[in-house]
Amino acid sequence: MRAPTTKPEVHLSHRSNWLRAAVLGANDGILSTSSLILGVAAAGASRSASVTAGIAGLVAAELTARDALQAHARDELGLAADRLARPLQAASASALSFSAGAALPLLAVALATASTRVTATVLVTLLALALLGDAGARLGGAPRGPATVRVVLWGAVAMAVTAAIGALVGTVA
Repeated sequence: MRAPTTKPEVHLSHRSNWLRAAVLGANDGILSTSSLILGVAAAGASRSASVTAGIAGLVAAELTARDALQAHARDELGLAADRLARPLQAASASALSFSAGAALPLLAVALATASTRVTATVLVTLLALALLGDAGARLGGAPRGPATVRVVLWGAVAMAVTAAIGALVGTVA
């Protein structure tokens, strides 16, 4: 009688904090920039105003009043100081991926025609969020479907709320 074969346990602890920071940074860049662009576009602004808002969202300083690295790691990434193996690496990965993610909706709004500007931004954003949601789940060993749906759903909600506020402010101003 043969002994039953067992599969080796899969541990994902070897995945670095920088990888998590990169995925979260890209999601952040995509969603915050597209929401900003959609809010400005919904207010009736021109393409140049939407692009300017997107660029400002890409380069505006946040959390820099005091130790930006510590604030970002703690508040944005949920990383406790005692667990950080390489905080500069995680921060760099997050910053670079934020910029790469922010470039996607920025390119969509810059390249689209006036009549397709909002639709292009929404579609590019939702597609990018779906790809990142799936990648993040795979990298973290989580079920891919629910993670992807969650990222896309909440991203769509964020964009809709921002666009609604932009439309409201645009009609009032």
